[in-house]
Amino acid sequence: MKKVSIISALLCVLLSSFFLNEEKVYALNQTLEDFDGGGIKYTVKISKPGAIVKELPSTTSKTIGNVKGGEFVISEHMAEDGWIPILFNGQYGFIEIIQIEFDPPSTISKSNSKSGVIVKEKPTEDSNTIGTLSYGIIMENYGVIENGYSYIQYGNIIGYVKTDFITNSKPVVKYISSSTEYIDSYLIASKVFGSAGLIQSGTKVHVYGSIAGWSYIDEYPKNEITRGAYVESKYLVDKIKH
Repeated sequence: MKKVSIISALLCVLLSSFFLNEEKVYALNQTLEDFDGGGIKYTVKISKPGAIVKELPSTTSKTIGNVKGGEFVISEHMAEDGWIPILFNGQYGFIEIIQIEFDPPSTISKSNSKSGVIVKEKPTEDSNTIGTLSYGIIMENYGVIENGYSYIQYGNIIGYVKTDFITNSKPVVKYISSSTEYIDSYLIASKVFGSAGLIQSGTKVHVYGSIAGWSYIDEYPKNEITRGAYVESKYLVDKIKH
């Protein structure tokens, strides 16, 4: 009986060590490709004076770097015990939520280059290319950063674009058609990520532009109910019939 107890104790120790190591390996081996294969990503801003990036979500974990206050980072908003994962130098890193500014101010901009707007990983010409946004694509613009680049987000494409190749969009007021009780909204001009939420018929919205049957709308008035999203243009009308 004593031997069984000893063997059981050893197994517990070995299994605990295994799972702890698995967690560490998971965090260490997360690449940009793995991150892109996850869920919907968000832009968050580092609060002043800056944030310490940890290898794992713990104050006792190894520090793998620092992010300056005011810089933007990419997150999936999967908070765990006061920590949030961010993309840091091609892998996951963790920072405390108290060091994050969620929903940083942004404006709505549109791609104005016929050949498309190239999105870079960093605000330099020789940086890695993340993607290209077609002419007319509407995006969240978090402002000019440096070297003539602005930080933008379109769905899961997040990075830097030449400020000269985008322009601010002037909205017009429209309404969600009463032909159906609710309509779906989407993060990009496609249903690939599924619905981002429902908008009730009759809702008054700002429309910033349209492309290939999709329109980008934002809340109107600022009631925090309808956030920036794409909807199918066929559901937008100039007036609501009573």
